[in-house]
Amino acid sequence: MRKNVAALALLLTLIVSGLAIVPSALSVPPSPPSGGVAIWIEPETISYLTNNTPPDYKFKVYIKCNIDEGVAATYAWQIFLTYNKAHLKAVAAGGWDGTTEYPAGAGRSQWSDVLPNTVPSPSYGSYYARYDYV
Repeated sequence: MRKNVAALALLLTLIVSGLAIVPSALSVPPSPPSGGVAIWIEPETISYLTNNTPPDYKFKVYIKCNIDEGVAATYAWQIFLTYNKAHLKAVAAGGWDGTTEYPAGAGRSQWSDVLPNTVPSPSYGSYYARYDYV
């Protein structure tokens, strides 16, 4: 009888300890928000060592937007990436409409020192690149 109790206790310990790791095994990275209006940046972080990364190292940063077309107020949104020009040099800005990726200069970005005097169409990029906005 004592042997059965010890075996049962061991079995229950193994089962309970196995259940403790299930939540961590099932966890996945968060997905983009579903429904509503949301903005997020991918990748969330960029890390590298300065002693083995060349000064002209290039990487992409995506500003992703989930806009509910049924909400009229979202049509007036402007989205900017603010950065310090002493540390980063932006070389291009493009856009993606869910189907096609548009490079800078494809009619989707504005890189100019002149502020616009016309009402802009939906723009991917920035009119204010000279003010540390991209």
